[in-house]
Amino acid sequence: MATQRSGSTLLCKDMIGLGGLGLPKEHFKRLFGEHKKAEAKGSPLPRSEKDIIDFLQENGCADDNPDVAGVKLMVGQSPMLCNFLGLPANKDKSKTMQSVIDWAYEKFDAVNLVVIIRESVLDQCISRAVARSTSVYHHRDTKRMKDVDPYEGKELDLDALNQMIIDLVPRVAKDNEVLHQIAANNAGRALLVDYDYLAQNSDEAQKKLFDHAVANGFTPEKNQFDRILRKLIDKSKSQEIRASFEKFASEGDHNRKVKKLLETIK
Repeated sequence: MATQRSGSTLLCKDMIGLGGLGLPKEHFKRLFGEHKKAEAKGSPLPRSEKDIIDFLQENGCADDNPDVAGVKLMVGQSPMLCNFLGLPANKDKSKTMQSVIDWAYEKFDAVNLVVIIRESVLDQCISRAVARSTSVYHHRDTKRMKDVDPYEGKELDLDALNQMIIDLVPRVAKDNEVLHQIAANNAGRALLVDYDYLAQNSDEAQKKLFDHAVANGFTPEKNQFDRILRKLIDKSKSQEIRASFEKFASEGDHNRKVKKLLETIK
């Protein structure tokens, strides 16, 4: 369970790399996208609990292990998933997320629940804003990563970027609260992973993922593997964006709610 730009892609790659844990990717994004397009044309696609389970089996299972499915669920996707599953609707996303969790534990023999959070709301907002502004979300050429500049030909308007960042702050902060609440409500069965820890301690983090999966009835194929990791934004560019935003945030005329959030985020 995650939010956008929280490090969930790295987490899912680690889980796939361990083997035996399915293919935890953002499968619902395509499913919900198809539904929204059909709904806009006045003919929404009928969905049911069976459709969701069939979809997970078709997309979330590795070819050599059809009994284990993985999926990444974003906070914002939980209300629509609840609708498809026939679960109660609620404006509180912590409750819709919990409804999905409770459904999974009731429906399946075993559940490997992992929650990832990026504790720095500001870093997450910057990452999300840059991705939206450039349409660059991940490295695509993993074989030549050192030679590839993912932002080649992309220009960043720092003024527009700063406004986008500050507009994202309330939502990202709220979604992180939801994930903290989910982790607290499921203490003992959910593994809470911090993005910075995951990125900086690959061997330890993978061992924790392995141990958590085993404790919950799964059989990963290995407890660690070699990971390829490179940040999209280099350190100097990241510092430039952060400095620009901090200046913008200190001088701008922002509403009271945003100002209060800016005092607490890091």
